[in-house]
Amino acid sequence: MFLLFVLFSGVAFGQFTVSNNDWKEVGKYFEGIKLYENVDKTKAKIYYLDYNTIGNSVSVIDLSKYYEFIFSTEKHTLDNLHRLIIEKLQEKKKQELILNFQEGNLILDFYAPNFVSFKFENKATNEDLKRTTVDLNINRVNKLFGKK
Repeated sequence: MFLLFVLFSGVAFGQFTVSNNDWKEVGKYFEGIKLYENVDKTKAKIYYLDYNTIGNSVSVIDLSKYYEFIFSTEKHTLDNLHRLIIEKLQEKKKQELILNFQEGNLILDFYAPNFVSFKFENKATNEDLKRTTVDLNINRVNKLFGKK
């Protein structure tokens, strides 16, 4: 009888979602930035060294301190993100694009005609500091997204 109650209460009240945390590497640019996607393609993770600290108070990058930004995705999110970055790099204009995800903001900083860096406002960390990735040109973006 108790087992029947446990099974019934699990069915009646046990609405939950199973998420897969198995990550597959999509690509990387040396060890400075890596892009991962979980196997069910519902989340992506950018794993990176923070290059912003050089300009603030630290003169050397701490190679043992990686950060990550995990964000929700749909089937074609990474392809669309790759295409957007390449198109904006080809425009060769200084501009900043803010992509809003429920986990925080991914800022694409096209600070020079041929380069972009990613900046992050991560809701999970409660930090005011925007962490910044290594500079990426078209070839580096393609490597990061596993395109070439």
